[in-house]
Amino acid sequence: MKATIIPCAAALVLAGLLVAGCGSNDGPTVPTNPVLVTETFTGRLAQGEAGIHQIVTQQFGTTTITVVSLEPNNTIIIGIGIGTPDGEDCLLQAQNDVVTQGNILPTNTDIGAFCVAILDVGNITAEQPIDYILDVEHP
Repeated sequence: MKATIIPCAAALVLAGLLVAGCGSNDGPTVPTNPVLVTETFTGRLAQGEAGIHQIVTQQFGTTTITVVSLEPNNTIIIGIGIGTPDGEDCLLQAQNDVVTQGNILPTNTDIGAFCVAILDVGNITAEQPIDYILDVEHP
């Protein structure tokens, strides 16, 4: 009778160890540090106009627009924003209308298509359009 109990007890201990080694899988893990891509956009901004550029994000994360250069007047105040494309327009979801060279606009974005806009907020003259460079870093 003892011989029967020991193999049964050993089998129960082994089964317990095997079951304890199994865990639940809650699905794929989301990377804590998404891979970031930097896109550079250039253009000329005339009085009363907006420059619109398209981006596509591959993961949830922070998208940051940086005003790299505004020439010939790097202290002029312009606006920048990010939103969703609507035909040739951009429906802005986040916007800052008091931006100069060197300023940034960070925004959380999901996976999908977005548009980035740079716009005249009333400071560009007809005689002096602004040449700009924007860097957009996104997941």
